[in-house]
Amino acid sequence: MKKQSLSNAGWWCFALGVVAAIVTVFTGLQAEETVSLSQEAHEVLESHEHFQIYSTVVLKALLVWRSIKRGVLPNPSIVYLAITAIAVGTVLFGSHYGGQLVYQYGVGTSVPSAATQSALPNIQQ
Repeated sequence: MKKQSLSNAGWWCFALGVVAAIVTVFTGLQAEETVSLSQEAHEVLESHEHFQIYSTVVLKALLVWRSIKRGVLPNPSIVYLAITAIAVGTVLFGSHYGGQLVYQYGVGTSVPSAATQSALPNIQQ
């Protein structure tokens, strides 16, 4: 943390990550309009959406805080790091919901989910 080059690299990585998160939230909101969901899947989607939006807002605020301090970790850095760790944990928790949408409910795939298949009538040939 005492090398300026590492501090600069950390700031750029963080900045690019926040930009990627903003773009991801935007594209996710657009994708939400293109899928049809069961009530249960819709509830999971809402949880996924809220966790990702809130964490992105917090990470953006942390980037602004760090930018004001000219790329150096703000003092007290323990508070900054604790908020960052909570925000990253929130991203991970929200990503769990995103995984559920794809792997449990088949959202965004051409493969019907197990829940959808069980709701379809049994067709025999």
